[in-house]
Amino acid sequence: MKSFARATLVVATVVAVCFALLQVGGRVLFYQLHRFEDTVNAVFGPGFLVEGLQGRWQGLNPGIFADRVRLASGELIGLDFELDLMESLGRNRVVARRMTVADGRLVFEKAGGGWHLAGGSAGSGLDALALFAFSDEVWVRGRVFAREGRRTAALYVESWFINVGGGHRFSVSVQSEPNCADCAIQIEGDVTEDGPGAVRVSANAFSLGSELDDMLGLPDFEVALAGDWRRSADGNARARFDIELTRIETPASESTLAAALVAWSEGTGYRGRIDTLSASSGDRLLEFDGAGFFVPGDLGNPFADLWLPPFSVEDVATFATTALGVDHPVGRWLDNLAPEGRIDGFRVRFDGEGAAFVCRARDAAIASYQGVPEAQNVAFVAAGHTRAIRLDVDGYDIALAMPDLVGAEETYVQGGGSITFSFVSGNFGMRGERLWLDRGGTRAVADIAFSRPRGASHAHVAVDAKVDRIAVSDAGGYVPLAVAPGVRDWLRTNVRSGHLEDTRILFQGAVGPSDGPPRRHFEMAARVVDGVVDYHGDWPSASHISADLVVRGQETRLRGRARMFDMDIAEADVRVPSSGEEISLRLRSRADAAALLHFVRASPVLAAMPFLSDAWTGDGPIVVAAEMVLPLTRSGNDGVLPRDLRVEFDLEGTNIDMADLGLRFDAMSNRVRYEFPASLASDGLTGRLFGAPVRLGIESDAEAIRFAVEGSASVVDAYRLLGLADPGVARGGFDFDAAFEVFPGSEHPAELRIESDLVGVAADLPAPLDKRDDEASALAVSLQFLDDYVAVSARYDELSGWLHMDDGGIMAAALGLGVPVPMADAAQGRMVIAGGLDTFDVASIVSALGPADGEGPGFAWELRDFRIGRVEVGALELADLRVDGYGEGGEIHLTLAGRELHGSLARSGDAPWRLNVPQLNLPASPNDDPIAVDPAVIDRLFAADVDIGRVLVGEADYGTWRFRLRPVPEGIELHDVVAELRGLSIEATAPMLWSRDGTTRFEGTVTAGDLREVLPQWGFVASVESESFAAEGSVYWPGSPLEFDLATLSGDASLDLANGRFLDVEQGAGAARIMSLINFSTIVKRMSLDFTDVFGRGISFDRALANLSVTDGRARFREPAKITGTGLRVDIDGSVDFASGALDYTMVVTPPLHASLPWYAAFVAASNPVLAAGVLFGQQVLKDPIKRLASVNVVVRGTYDDPEVVPVGNASALAAGAEDRVIAEANPARDEPEATVAEQGETEE
Repeated sequence: MKSFARATLVVATVVAVCFALLQVGGRVLFYQLHRFEDTVNAVFGPGFLVEGLQGRWQGLNPGIFADRVRLASGELIGLDFELDLMESLGRNRVVARRMTVADGRLVFEKAGGGWHLAGGSAGSGLDALALFAFSDEVWVRGRVFAREGRRTAALYVESWFINVGGGHRFSVSVQSEPNCADCAIQIEGDVTEDGPGAVRVSANAFSLGSELDDMLGLPDFEVALAGDWRRSADGNARARFDIELTRIETPASESTLAAALVAWSEGTGYRGRIDTLSASSGDRLLEFDGAGFFVPGDLGNPFADLWLPPFSVEDVATFATTALGVDHPVGRWLDNLAPEGRIDGFRVRFDGEGAAFVCRARDAAIASYQGVPEAQNVAFVAAGHTRAIRLDVDGYDIALAMPDLVGAEETYVQGGGSITFSFVSGNFGMRGERLWLDRGGTRAVADIAFSRPRGASHAHVAVDAKVDRIAVSDAGGYVPLAVAPGVRDWLRTNVRSGHLEDTRILFQGAVGPSDGPPRRHFEMAARVVDGVVDYHGDWPSASHISADLVVRGQETRLRGRARMFDMDIAEADVRVPSSGEEISLRLRSRADAAALLHFVRASPVLAAMPFLSDAWTGDGPIVVAAEMVLPLTRSGNDGVLPRDLRVEFDLEGTNIDMADLGLRFDAMSNRVRYEFPASLASDGLTGRLFGAPVRLGIESDAEAIRFAVEGSASVVDAYRLLGLADPGVARGGFDFDAAFEVFPGSEHPAELRIESDLVGVAADLPAPLDKRDDEASALAVSLQFLDDYVAVSARYDELSGWLHMDDGGIMAAALGLGVPVPMADAAQGRMVIAGGLDTFDVASIVSALGPADGEGPGFAWELRDFRIGRVEVGALELADLRVDGYGEGGEIHLTLAGRELHGSLARSGDAPWRLNVPQLNLPASPNDDPIAVDPAVIDRLFAADVDIGRVLVGEADYGTWRFRLRPVPEGIELHDVVAELRGLSIEATAPMLWSRDGTTRFEGTVTAGDLREVLPQWGFVASVESESFAAEGSVYWPGSPLEFDLATLSGDASLDLANGRFLDVEQGAGAARIMSLINFSTIVKRMSLDFTDVFGRGISFDRALANLSVTDGRARFREPAKITGTGLRVDIDGSVDFASGALDYTMVVTPPLHASLPWYAAFVAASNPVLAAGVLFGQQVLKDPIKRLASVNVVVRGTYDDPEVVPVGNASALAAGAEDRVIAEANPARDEPEATVAEQGETEE
C-alpha cells in the first residue's frame, strides 16, 4: 500500500512538474510567438502563410490570433482560436474552447474521381465534425469554393455552434447569392444528448447556382424546403419534410419534383413513408403512392432503403424520355428500347458504395437497339446496382429478336436463362448464360456475350448456339447480320426449305459502324435433310437435297446429292467464299434431254444460246458433267451469268425436235462440249433428219458458233418446214448444205445459209422458173436474224432479191425476175417486184394480191414495169401485157397496158375488184363460133365490178358492157348486167348465173328501136322495120355467157314489135340471112297469087306479139302469135327450129275484106265456082257478114330460106265454111275496127 502511494505521489509530482513547466514554458513561448512568424512560415513551406501572428494564454488554454492565414486549400481572416487543452487531451481530438473566423475561404477541387480540399490529401488528420460538435463556441463566416479546371463557384456560409453541458445549439445558413435573403437554406437546432431536441430546416428558393450545378453534374434547380425533427424525453423521434424542387433544367424540358415524407424512430434508426411523390416534365406527370424508406441508426455502416409501389415501366421511360430528350444518351436509349412491363417489389438501397436494387417484372418488352435484343412477353427477377444488372428469365410465349445481330423474329413456347448487364466506367456489357428456347420441337441453347466500350460506335458479340432440329425457313433468320452480306443472303434465301439437324453456330466479331474493316468469325455446321436450294432467282432450284452444310473461315460448302428438275444429281459440291460474291459448283448427272432443256431455259445459260427456241423439245438420255463459277450478284440487265462454266454432254441416241423450224433430229450420238459464254464444239454428231441420215458439226471461236448440216430432204419436207401448203408446183427430193452461225455477246445477228442444186426436183412454174428433175438449178438462201426482223436474200435461176420479215410477215422486199434487183427503200415498208414472166394466169395473181376474204398479202407492194408475155383469162389469152401498180393498206391499184386491152384493176379493202377497160380487143374465132370456156374457170373467177367501154371481137363491135361478177356456191353470178350491143339494149332483171354444171341462165329484157337498122348489124336482111322492139324472158343455154347460141337456147320469152311492117325482100339477094319467124314475102309468093294490090311493098302492122317456149333451140308458140294492123290480122301457131331453120307452123292471114274477097274468091273458085260467085255477090249484098270469110289458113313447112306453103282444106270445104260464117255473122261492117282492137287487147294481155 505504501509502495502504491509512493508511486502515485511520484507520478503526480512528475505530472505537476511537467504541467508547471508547460504552463510556464507555454506562456513564455506564446507571448513571444509574434517573434517566430517568419520561422513558422518557413517551417510550413510555400503553401502556408501567416500574417499578424500573436499568442496568448488563458488559464490552462493556449490561444492564437492571426490577421490572415493562407493555406493551400483556402484562407482564414481574423482567426481567433483558443484551444480547450484538457478536453482535447481527453477526446484525442482538436477541441476549441472558442474559435472565430471573421471571413474564411475554403476551396474544394475536383480531380480524379472525386472532390477534395485543394492542395491537400485524402488523409488529412483534422476531424472537422468533432471540432464543430465538441467545441464550446464556434463562429464561422466565409465562402466555400468549388473549382474544376478554370471554372469556380462559391457558396456563402454563416454558422455558429454552441455546445455546453451536453446540449448542442447551432445555426447554419448557406446561399449562392450573397445579397438574396430568400435564396438561403437555413438549418437551426437545439438538441440535448440522449434527451429532447428539435431541428428545423427551411428554404424558399435555394439554388446552388448554375456553375456549381454544372460542376456537380446536376441540373439547374430551385428548392423550397420546410421540415422539422423532434425528439421527446423518452427518446422517440419524428420528422416531417415537404420538399419541392422546381425549375429543374432537364435537357428537353423544365421539370419539377415534389415529395412529402414522414419518418419515425425505430430502434436506433428511422422508418418512414412517402405520402406523395410526384414528378412532372412537359406534359408528363409521374406519381407514386405508398412508397417508403428505412435508415438505420448505425452510423458506422450507414445505408438507406427505399421501396416503391408497383409501377409501369412504360410510364417511367416515357417521363424520362420527355425530360431528357432523345439527344441525351439515356433518353435516346429509353426512346429506342421503348421498354414496357409492370414492376413489382422494387427496392433500392443507398450506402457508401452507391445504390443497389431488386425487383420483379412481368409482361416486359423492349425493342432492339445497339445490339440489345428485342424481347416480348418476358417475366424475370432483376437485381443489380449502378454497375451491373442480372435478369433471371423464365417465361412462356416469349418473343425474341435481335435485328442488330440476326434477322429472326420468333415466338417460342417457352424460354429461360440468365442475362447480366454491366455498366463500368461508361462501358456496356451483356452476358447470356444457358439461354434456352423451345418451340414446336425445336430447342436451342446458346451462350451470348455482348460488349460495347465507352465511346465506341460498335459492339463485340460472341455467340455459341446449338439447335437440335430446325426448319431451313426458320434457320435463315439466325445467321448473324455481321456475316458477309453475300453469304448471309445466300444462306437465308437460297437454302429455302427442308430441315437442319444437329446445328452448331459460333460467332465472334464486331457489329455496328467501325473505323476499320470489321473483324468477325462465323462458323456453322449442320446436316441438310430434304432441302431445296436456289442458287439464285435466275437459276433453277435443286430439291431433295441430302448434304452436309459447313460455313467456316473463307467459304460455305454443301456436299451431297440432290435433284434438279427431273435430273438426279448423284454428286454435287457447292462452295460459297466468304466474300459472298460467287458460288462454285461441280456436278455429274445422267438426265433426259427434256429435263436438260428445261434447265437451260430456266437459267442464264440461255443468254449464251440465243438460237435455242422455246419450241424445241427433246427426249432420250444425256450424261452431263459440269463445273461452273456463278456470281451471287446480278450482272447488268441479263441476270446472273456464270463464268468458268464447262459442260460436257454425251448424247446417247437423243432426239431433238425443233418444232418451230420444222426440224427433228433423231438418234443423235456423240459428245458436245460447251464452255461459257460462247464455246461450243462437237467432232461430228450423227443422226437422222427428215428420215434420212444427217451429219451435224459444231465449232466456235471467240466471235461465233457455227453449225454445219449435211443432209437431204424432199419438197414435201421443205413445204412443211416453211409452214406452207403444197401448191403442187414442185416435186422430188434434193441434197442440201446448211450453215447456221450465231455470235454470242456481239451485236452481229445470227445467220443461216442454205445451198442446193435442186437436182431431183421438178418445178411446174411459169417460164423461166420451171425445171425438170434432172436439171440443176442453183438455190442459195441467206437469212440474218436481226433484233426486229429477219433479213433474207435469195437467188433461184433468174429470180433474185431480198426480203425483211418479222412475226407479222413481210416488212419490205425487192425482187427481180430476169432483171437486176430493183432499187427499193426498206424504210418505206413495201415489196417492189420488177421483171417479167412468159405466161401467167390472171386468176392466180388476183388471188395472191387480194383473196376473197380481203386480207391480202399483209404487206405493201409495188409492181414496177412488170411484163407478161401471155396472160390467161380463162379461155382468153392476152399477149404482151405490161402491169404497173401498188397495194397498201387494203388499197390495190393496177394499170394494165397491152395489145388487147388498156385499163385498170383496183380494189379497196374487202370490196370487190373494179375492172375498168375503155376498149377490149378480142380475136375472132376461125369459124366465127362462140368462144368455148371450161366451167372449171368458175373457181378461178373473182368478185369484180366490170365496166367495158367497147368490146371488139376481131372487127366486130360487141358494144358496151357493165356487170358485177359475184362468186356463189352454185357458180358465178353476173349482177346488174347492162349492155348496148349493135342497136340492142340488154338489161338483166335478175342475177345472171353461170353454174358449175356448165349452164348459163339469163332473165331480163332486150329492147331496140327500128329493126330495119338493127338486123343488118347482126348480119341479117332488113326484113322488118319497127318503131320499137322489146323482148323479155328467162332463158338458159349450155356453156358460158360467151357461148350464147339460139340453136341451144331453152326457156320462155315474149316478143313485142310496134308500128312496123314486114318488108318484101328478095331471097338470095345477098349473103345476109333473113331474120324472121315468118318470111311473109316468100310465103305469099309461094301461094302463086298476086297480092300486090293487097300488100303493096310490105305488110304493115300495128302490133306483133309472140310468147315462145324454147327447148334446145326449138321454139314453140305457147299461144298463137298475133300480128295486127289496120284491118289486118295474122295468127301463127306452131314451132320453129333455130338450129336447123325448120318451119312447122300454121298461119292464118286475114287482110281487109274489100281487098280479100276477089283473091279469096279466086282462091276458092279453083274448087267450087258456084261458091266463088256467091262470095262476089255477098260482097255487095251481105258485106259485113261476109267479111269474116276474108282469111287464108296455110301450113308452113320447110326452112327459113325455102319455106313450103300448103293451103288448109279444098275449095268446097272452104266455101261451105264461108257460107256458114256468113249466115252466123250478120253484123255491120263498121263494127270491124272495134273487134280488131279488142282482139289486139287480148293479145297484149
